[in-house]
Amino acid sequence: MLFIPLSSPVIVSFARLFEQTSSVYRKPSHNDISRVLLDLGVSDVDPRTSDSGMGKVKRIEYLLYSLSSSEDTLESAQNLFFKLMAMLHAHGGFRKDSENYVGFEAFENFRNVLKTEGVFMDEDGSILPIVLENISESEYEEALSKYIVRAKRGSMDAALLVGTGKDLLEAVSYYVVHKKMGVYEQKNFPTLLGLAFTCLGISTFASKTNPSHVEKMELALYELGCSINTLRNKQGTGHGRPFLPLINDHEAKVAIESMGMISEYMMSKLREETPKETKNVRT
Repeated sequence: MLFIPLSSPVIVSFARLFEQTSSVYRKPSHNDISRVLLDLGVSDVDPRTSDSGMGKVKRIEYLLYSLSSSEDTLESAQNLFFKLMAMLHAHGGFRKDSENYVGFEAFENFRNVLKTEGVFMDEDGSILPIVLENISESEYEEALSKYIVRAKRGSMDAALLVGTGKDLLEAVSYYVVHKKMGVYEQKNFPTLLGLAFTCLGISTFASKTNPSHVEKMELALYELGCSINTLRNKQGTGHGRPFLPLINDHEAKVAIESMGMISEYMMSKLREETPKETKNVRT
């Protein structure tokens, strides 16, 4: 499960997403929250049992502070956070055209607070892990897929995975090689990308002398990937602008979208081969 640092700023800004106004009542309701607490087995810490007039903001603040203050209930705090996030999604809390929209100011404030804690949240409320090494394989692939979607839109923060020092294409290449070959320590990007392509049966200059039309396209993708990588700001650690200063915004946008396109092609090839490989998985 993705871990969210439940610091005081995160808890306060998250609770504000449930704030009501005098004219609009937004879901989830108090009853919805009570059912979540019952499912998690933490109803005993609910302050609303002794104060039935407590609002949702103070209620959620109290619950997350209480549950995150002890190692014994820290997992429950994490589960509560993600279940409440799921409820906000289900009720359209992150859609601007929804009557349950949490509000622009509250939403952007929460996103900014998460970013200072090392967590990205997409415009649709999807949380994207930054330090990919600390999550499970299934979550890793899901996170890469979300970054690919953002890259295809030209989103600057999708180009470089903060906390890893890798760009998206490099992270996808490492993932492919790891899935196919196990641990791999190659630091040279052209070699890494070429090996990932080879593992997926995608053509590289080293493997084809008389390429077909599809192979020519794949060779061009390889060259494009290597070219994009040379534009990387190698002095950075994932923060700030991901490309060299001489690259203007239009060129950066093309590079990011191309990065997403190549990464998506690689992941689709990997998914095509996965069913064949599962036959050999131990039972």
